[in-house]
Amino acid sequence: MPEGAVIPALDAPVSSLKGIGPARARALAAAGISDVQDLLLHVPRRHRERLAPVAVRDLVAGARAAIVGAVERVRASRRGRRSLVRVLVADESGAIEVLFFNQHHLKSNFARGETFFFQGRVGERDGVRSLLAEDYERSGALAAPLRAGRVPVYDLPAGVPPRLFRRLIAGLLPALAPGTPDWRARSALPAAGLPSLGAALAALHFPASEEDLAQARRRFAYEEFFRILLPLERARATLGRRVKPRRVAPEPQEVATMLAALPFALTAAQRRALDEVLADLARFSPMHRLLHGDVGSGKTAVALVALAAAARAGHQGALLVPTDVLARQHLATARRFLEPLGVEVELLARTCAAAERKSARSLLSGGAPCVVVGTHALLSASVEIPALALAVVDEQHRFGVSQRARLRSKGVAVDLLVMTATPIPRSLAMTLYGDLDLSLLDELPPGRRVVATRRAPRTELRAVLEEVRADVLRGGRAFIVCPVVGGSEESDLAAAVTFAAKLARFYGGQPAVGLAHGRRRPEENRAALEDFRSGERPVLVATVVVEAGVDVPEATLMVVLDAQRFGLAALHELRGRVGRGRAPAQCILVAGEGSPEANARLDVLVAEANGFKIAEEDLRLRGPGELYGARQHGLLDLCHADLVRDLDLLALARADARRVVESGRDAGLEPHLPRLASVMEAPSCEPGPG
Repeated sequence: MPEGAVIPALDAPVSSLKGIGPARARALAAAGISDVQDLLLHVPRRHRERLAPVAVRDLVAGARAAIVGAVERVRASRRGRRSLVRVLVADESGAIEVLFFNQHHLKSNFARGETFFFQGRVGERDGVRSLLAEDYERSGALAAPLRAGRVPVYDLPAGVPPRLFRRLIAGLLPALAPGTPDWRARSALPAAGLPSLGAALAALHFPASEEDLAQARRRFAYEEFFRILLPLERARATLGRRVKPRRVAPEPQEVATMLAALPFALTAAQRRALDEVLADLARFSPMHRLLHGDVGSGKTAVALVALAAAARAGHQGALLVPTDVLARQHLATARRFLEPLGVEVELLARTCAAAERKSARSLLSGGAPCVVVGTHALLSASVEIPALALAVVDEQHRFGVSQRARLRSKGVAVDLLVMTATPIPRSLAMTLYGDLDLSLLDELPPGRRVVATRRAPRTELRAVLEEVRADVLRGGRAFIVCPVVGGSEESDLAAAVTFAAKLARFYGGQPAVGLAHGRRRPEENRAALEDFRSGERPVLVATVVVEAGVDVPEATLMVVLDAQRFGLAALHELRGRVGRGRAPAQCILVAGEGSPEANARLDVLVAEANGFKIAEEDLRLRGPGELYGARQHGLLDLCHADLVRDLDLLALARADARRVVESGRDAGLEPHLPRLASVMEAPSCEPGPG
């Protein structure tokens, strides 16, 4: 490398590098590689072992081998769409032809007399050996790390040769000083056994050993976790500095009065969670808590006691839910519990009558103590809740951060309690909801039955439907859930509308069949659920509209069609819709042919009833982005980190993020990775020739 040459700045465009012309620069930019830092951060997807060269005479037919020799002759031929480039290469021990199939453009790359490295598999035909090339490099231009050992393999756009890309990286890496302190040291964070950023980056591209590569990946896994958790810790700290204009601190006797109004006793887990919520309400800084539990663990009861405490203290509470069906179900429950305590409960939803909406909005805008249950209509700018003290968000994964913030903005320093019926693995909760305190409901109320679960092939659907008929004629209720609403006759996937019509004909009206799905008007779905609950139509064909919180204690059978199309979390939610009464319940997963991964998910559900264990397995099988839609929100685009394997790094990154935020040393740390400027040396060298 020429002495005195200067490496381009990190923000220098890739077009400033030797070998990158306008066309290649455009191709790289389209792949997200615009400047030198992007180039360095484009890590390999894998590594290929590069063999040490041997003499031509020592080549063994059938073996993979490498040689270094001078080019003596190049010939190229075509036959139809097939082409062959034959390069005769010689060293001191002999000569051999190196073959390149269907790479006609390479014929001009090999000039007579030039020395090259070649690697491939040795073939032999009629006693003549040849080398079927899988890798090559101009020997005189090779940097030391490229001669042997692990060769990086990159995902690259068309028109960017891998050899050129490797040479560019090899030329840039010497400017990284492995021993130079990086941002962790500047932030006074301990080393924690992680390599420096410069050393990690060099090892990701050209590792000397598997151990070096593993350690480098750990450092970058840590970087990814830190990138996610730093803004969450900043948000937590900002919230903690706000002061509420009021506290809700009921006396023990007041709490006992509210608990006595419940038709059941709280479990130990519910009481523990309630104590945590009430302690938050009594503080001067706003609550920001996630109530996290399995299906049927009793989150709503905890929330209602907290809402009662806020309203009885003279404030307003709001319960935000994603669907009209769930809102009206919560309304009925809330009125049964809260009205005997003197708390008025209102409904605000798009489907409310005009007079009902006007009455609710008038009560709220006047600041009267009450609890309002509502859907997205609560978020309207025209809805005023000036005395809002506590906001509860149910099925919170169906609402975005901005929607939660919009609800809180209707009051001053509002306490926030978010709930999810989907058990989330601890590791995922730490990354998605790192700004929230966590209350865990890890036990079910007495009397909740384990739902027997089994798989059935699609060929046994008729027998399953006869089983449904027998169950409902004995007084039960049966959900039949389809993955889509409408479909063509050619589709082999169940469609709710067409399937309900076919099922009604199959049963001949006995038992009667109802229908509910997301494209029907809310009042139609409410009527279908009431008919189902009353037993007038004891079979309900539905889509996942019944997943969110529908509570029908009489339901004893859940049948899921094309179950291989559902995720584990959704299937567990659906299964939770039955077994809520005294009668035994079961869930039948009717599945067509699915992928091995889909079949593995169904096997987990059949074998496991604990929602938290199911969630951990779903995380392992599908990954966080697919499991909870996190990728849609720009979260958890994890390249190096693994939420199952790297829990220790997740905990370390969270502790470090909190430490630097609390100490005020986070000002120069941006929420993207990594901070390469801190590990770049000054004058170095220019990349080798392209």
